[in-house]
Amino acid sequence: MRAPAVGEHLAAVVPDGESLLQYWDGLLYRCRPDGTLLAGDESCRRLTGYAPAELVLSAIVHPDDRPMVQQNWFGAAQPYRLTYRILTATGEVKWVWDQGRLLPSGEREGALTDVTAQKQIEESLRQ
Repeated sequence: MRAPAVGEHLAAVVPDGESLLQYWDGLLYRCRPDGTLLAGDESCRRLTGYAPAELVLSAIVHPDDRPMVQQNWFGAAQPYRLTYRILTATGEVKWVWDQGRLLPSGEREGALTDVTAQKQIEESLRQ
């Protein structure tokens, strides 16, 4: 049985929800404790280069950011809001802002937003 796409849930709440998601540089997700996606849609491919069925969120976190991300995902401070880098399917580094929470089941749900452009602007202003 296929898990419903996050966009399907949104469409039930927001009229024409699918069209709203196409303008957002991000991903709504629900995943198992190991990071395997339970719900996602094609925005997953736009952000990460992976299809929802292929994506393991914990595996695409940049190695230098992984300890901080793991601590926040499973730490006591819930909900979490953090910025970190991911590696896309093509090896591109992107910055994301992750807002989510740990569910009683051990699963996580949240939203990743691509903030790469903002990070590049910040870096250029520092130079």
